Amino acid sequence: MLLSVNGLEVFNTIYVPEQEEFNITCHALLARPAANLTWIINGLSINQSFTIDPPAKPMCPSDSFNTTSTMSYFVDEDQETISCIGTQDIHSKQAANVTVITYVMPSTFLSFNGTNVSKELTYVAENSDEIITCHVIDSRPTFNLTWMINQKVAKPQNYETINYQKFGNRSDSISRLHFRAEKVYQSVSCITTYEAANVTSAVSAEFFTYVPPSSKYLLINGRANSLGTIYVDQTEVIICTCNALGARPKVDFAWKIDERPVESGMIVDSSFPQQRNTFYSTSTLKLVETVKENITVTCIIRLKVAAMEQVIIGTISTYVKPTVFLSINGREVVDFIYVPGVVDVNISCYATGARPAAEITWLLNGESVSSENFRTVVKPTQENRTDSSSVFQFQAEKDNDTVTCSSRLDRAGITQNTTGKVVIYVIPRLTLLLNGRNSTNGTVNITRSEGINASCYTLGGKPAVNLSWLINNKKMDNLDKQVKMSFKKTKAENNTFHSFSTIQFKPQGKQGSVTCVMSSVTGHEAQLERKFLIIDGNFKPAWIVLCVIVGFTAVLAYGSYYIKNKLKDARELSLGRNE
Repeated sequence: MLLSVNGLEVFNTIYVPEQEEFNITCHALLARPAANLTWIINGLSINQSFTIDPPAKPMCPSDSFNTTSTMSYFVDEDQETISCIGTQDIHSKQAANVTVITYVMPSTFLSFNGTNVSKELTYVAENSDEIITCHVIDSRPTFNLTWMINQKVAKPQNYETINYQKFGNRSDSISRLHFRAEKVYQSVSCITTYEAANVTSAVSAEFFTYVPPSSKYLLINGRANSLGTIYVDQTEVIICTCNALGARPKVDFAWKIDERPVESGMIVDSSFPQQRNTFYSTSTLKLVETVKENITVTCIIRLKVAAMEQVIIGTISTYVKPTVFLSINGREVVDFIYVPGVVDVNISCYATGARPAAEITWLLNGESVSSENFRTVVKPTQENRTDSSSVFQFQAEKDNDTVTCSSRLDRAGITQNTTGKVVIYVIPRLTLLLNGRNSTNGTVNITRSEGINASCYTLGGKPAVNLSWLINNKKMDNLDKQVKMSFKKTKAENNTFHSFSTIQFKPQGKQGSVTCVMSSVTGHEAQLERKFLIIDGNFKPAWIVLCVIVGFTAVLAYGSYYIKNKLKDARELSLGRNE
């Protein structure tokens, strides 16, 4: 006699889920005569049909029989005994018994921070110590509970389990596992087992470890916001770059300008992988037009999986560089400051249209000038701009004094310098010869055949002067083909210069005038006029050429003597003023 359940032979005890129907078959094999089968469940007989077959195997005797009886049944108690009785006569009985024990598979789920995480990816901070709870509901009997972390059995000391008995021999269990989130992805499984029935169930949760940015900073035109307010030229394009290093997963960015959100079309984001599955992410905001004087830029770094936000704020102030120049007596100074000798010089420096106000300082020959020696006035203008002016007084004693006005936008770190070099000027005397003659009454008689040959010169000018011509009060130049002109200057003693110019032309009328005009970068001008009268007579060109050569040689000889006396007069005049 033997019993089988769902086609598998069973002995003594079987375990089946509660209320689950199963087929149990009783086999009486090779009986002679054939056996009758009867079912008894918990001592009560159950009428169930049975089948008698010829011997299953040809080698068996022909008078042997196999008898089977199959019954569909489900157990609704904790435990029941099922017996199959095989009877051949009143004296011959055999029995096959099996004890059926039922169990109830529990409902199992995982919770993390009060939320069911059995089917979702859960984000936790890297290297954080976490607790996950396994809930086993309504089991019978109480199932054993174990944990696995990344497919490895967790140590018992890392979790604790509490069982609660309920009505009907059922129970609930709660187990809490302590673990450290060390890897990028971490799998945690709760295993419930009823070893006697050889049944197991598992529920798992997947964890992803996030890492906040290890470093974050904001650059405004390449300068860090940690430096404080960033100053940029009002005409300059402003590029703000927000950087987040070492984050996992990638961060998201958002921008605000003066608390107003920025449209995404003005933003360019990018990310680059780093070690340990982290990312270096950047976001760039480009501001083309800046009309406000002060702007606040806010970069918001979001790690969405952790519901984490980090904010970096940068302050931008736009500046306007001033126009800086030097002036003496209302005239702008370009490179040189011309003075007539050892005198007191009042020089002004202007820094106009600045924002913020420009601070003016002075340098004399590379050394700072005390603020007691100059005064500065600041006047506000439109668009929060200012005009600054400063007057500096000093005594010019030598040619190589260098005066520097320094205009600084201190907070913006912008400095503009303008420099003037002191030159003690000497205005030379102007001499004009007409055909080698210098008429005392201003009129020179000239024959028509000899033409006009005028020479003009200065000796000892500083700086070098320029010479130009007027014929009959009309300005002449080299473009006039009827006129031949020349000009040259030579350097003499004490950084002075001789200037020499000639002009040649044929007179058209019976009289006229020739004027030599001297001009200097110092603003000084002088001129000499010689009138001529055309008369009849013979003309010897060789004599005129000789006169010009002799006259110019005499001029050069006289020039040295004149310069020495001129400089002597300048020194005496300076000493007299000082006295």
